[in-house]
Amino acid sequence: MQLANVCFSLHKWQEVERYADELRELATAVYQDELRGRKMNRKIIPPKTERHLVVYYGQGFLLKSAALEKQGLYAEAKKYISGYADLSEFELLDETGRIEVEKFRLWATANRYTLDVLLGDIEVLPAYTRFLMDHPKEILSGLIAIMESANRHRFKVDGILEQFSSQIHDFTEYENSIQMDRYFRFRYELATYRLQNGQYVSGMEDILRCLVLATIMKNDSDFIRCVTLFEAFRPHATDQQKTEYKQIMEGIRNEEVDFASNRFSFGTV
Repeated sequence: MQLANVCFSLHKWQEVERYADELRELATAVYQDELRGRKMNRKIIPPKTERHLVVYYGQGFLLKSAALEKQGLYAEAKKYISGYADLSEFELLDETGRIEVEKFRLWATANRYTLDVLLGDIEVLPAYTRFLMDHPKEILSGLIAIMESANRHRFKVDGILEQFSSQIHDFTEYENSIQMDRYFRFRYELATYRLQNGQYVSGMEDILRCLVLATIMKNDSDFIRCVTLFEAFRPHATDQQKTEYKQIMEGIRNEEVDFASNRFSFGTV
């Protein structure tokens, strides 16, 4: 699971798939061995692990689904959600295990909505937004999916942005590298959405924010995407925005940041 998480942070999706498959196989083997021992009244000493066995079993499905989603294989990713959506029948559960099962149930609901939206099913948006309101910790990830889908399928989400305006304002209070990465992705999709819909001033402002984040994260590919997007819409930038952009570029040049050799590691999922 640790290897899958590291590969996830490095965006090596096929390697995440490989380790997720291996994780499911190992967790299933341990689980079946413990069940056989119980039926035969044989004392089984389970392996000492940091987490409950159900976590490794469920994470095998969740990581597989997430890696497929990141590769744009949304329909295939949905198939793996059923593997962790309801683990209540998982035997050998104690109180800790039951708490983990409920976490997986919540993530499955959120991820089903996410994949439906990414597939362009805008009819689920009202239910999805209600779900996000009820589960604030899922709002950032949910809005990333909504914005990405809105840009791909060209539908309007101004009402949703207004609905979550206060939460969006608080996104600047990220606490770790994972949140920073997610915040970047949201801001980049938001910038793209605004620029595509003629909201040039706010869109260019978002791109400037993304440039700063990409610089902090030392992420070369994200930085290049931001520069490309800014240059594509440069005629619509205000004089102040062009000045800020120039200052950012000069700061990068003066510090001689080598993005190629300083790729940012986002931690684990």
